[in-house]
Order: sequence, then structure tokens, then C-alpha cells
Amino acid sequence: MVSLICSKNYLKMKKLFLLLLIIVCKFTIAQNTLNIFTHQGEKFILFLNGEQINLSPESKIKKENISATVQNVRIEFENKNNLQITENIYYEAGNEYTYIIKKKKVKANKVKRINKNAPIPVQYVLRLLEVKPIKATAIVPIPDDLGVEIKQNNTAEITVIENKVEEEIKLPECKAVDEKLFNEFILQFKNLKFDDVKLETYKLYLTNNCINIKQIKLVLNEITFEENKLKAAKMSYIKTTDKNEYFLLNDSFKFTTTINELNDYILNKKYLTNEE
Repeated sequence: MVSLICSKNYLKMKKLFLLLLIIVCKFTIAQNTLNIFTHQGEKFILFLNGEQINLSPESKIKKENISATVQNVRIEFENKNNLQITENIYYEAGNEYTYIIKKKKVKANKVKRINKNAPIPVQYVLRLLEVKPIKATAIVPIPDDLGVEIKQNNTAEITVIENKVEEEIKLPECKAVDEKLFNEFILQFKNLKFDDVKLETYKLYLTNNCINIKQIKLVLNEITFEENKLKAAKMSYIKTTDKNEYFLLNDSFKFTTTINELNDYILNKKYLTNEE
């Protein structure tokens, strides 16, 4: 009888602990992350709501655990000839925001200068590159006698794992390029009529195969519309073996705006993955 009562109390304590943990986890994921970096490596000091974030000028800054829904952003450059940026950033809970700082194209005769001999002030703009859900998984320590492990993801889902620890799955590094398989693929690819079908087929090919710049060019040549060529170039990047030669794809596009968008995408990927 005593053991039965103890068992019931144990189960109640276990359920109560899990309930409290779920509540805590839901509050935890209501945070945001802000990434800001410069297009050409200019160094700057970042202020959020008047608070200085970095002590010395840097070219890229990451600020985590932001709970505010709106923040006033002020950017002061190390080079005092660069005009500072001031604007507001709005957040939705549980996302990672990435911004790029780029020079603003302004005609010299439209810039007001008190001293005509002084250098022309350089203006910059802050552009949003990407917004994505925070994918961090939190492992919460639990007393051993409860016999469970809790994992929390960005969608506020709680997974209870009974006496089991899941290992992180890492994607294999892309090295080899299967030339024979690609040649078979491109022959079939040329026979497809519509861009949307080609993109889906190409995405399926990239799922299990790597690719190089020469092969990507052949794929882009078989796609009709510029915006679809850009989509294909973006989805190829992560599976490309010679990423340092990605600029060779520029002549596959007609418009400078498309090339700029692809370059911004690559810069963002390099920043987020700490690539050289």
C-alpha cells in the first residue's frame, strides 16, 4: 500500500516537472538573433536602443537573446567620413535576422558639403537579407531518477526521450563529382520542357550528388527565365565543390541586379557558416 502511494506521488511529480519545463521552454524560444555585416568589410560600432554592443569596431556582429519586438539601430563607422545609419528593426519572436550594410549610390553633385575641398561623405543603407526560424535545440538537464530527457526545438514542441540520447546528424562534406552520372542527368534535363519541372528535377539530383562550376553552367544554360536561373544557382551553392570560383557564373545572367542578388546570397551564406 505504501509503495503504491509512493509510486503515484512519483508519477505526479514527474508530470508536474514536465509541465513546468514545457512552460519554461515556451518562454525561452521567444528570443531573436540579429546578424549585421558590411558588404566590403567596413568596421563599425553597433548601438541597440542606445546600448553599445561591441567595444571595438568590427565588420560583422551577432547579437543573440533579443526579447524586444522593435529596436532602434544606430551604426557608427570607424571611418568618420562614412555617415552613420539610424533606423528601427522590427522582430517576430523566434527568428534569426540577417542584415547587410551596403554603400548607397548617390551622385556627387547631390551631396551637400560645407567645405568643397572636404571628401564626399559616404552614405550606407541597411538591407534585410534573410529571416529564418531559430533552429537551436536545447538539451535540458533532468534528475537521473526521472529517467527522461527533454529536447526543445524552435516550434515549441517538446520531445520526451525515455533513457535515450540522440546524436546530432552531420551532413557529409561535398568532395567528389560524379561526371558519368552528371552526363546522364544533363541529357535527360535538356529534354524537359518547363522551368519548374527542371528546377524540381535538379533539386532532386542535388539531394544525393555534388556538383562543380562547369556543370552548374551547363544546367543554367538549359533554363529559360532569369529568375529561375538564379534559383538554380542558389540551390547549387551548398553542394558545390569549387565555391571559390562561383563568380564564373556571372556571365550566365543577363542583368546586373541578378548577379548582385546572387553575390549577396553567397556573402550571407559565408557569414553564417564562417567560410573564408
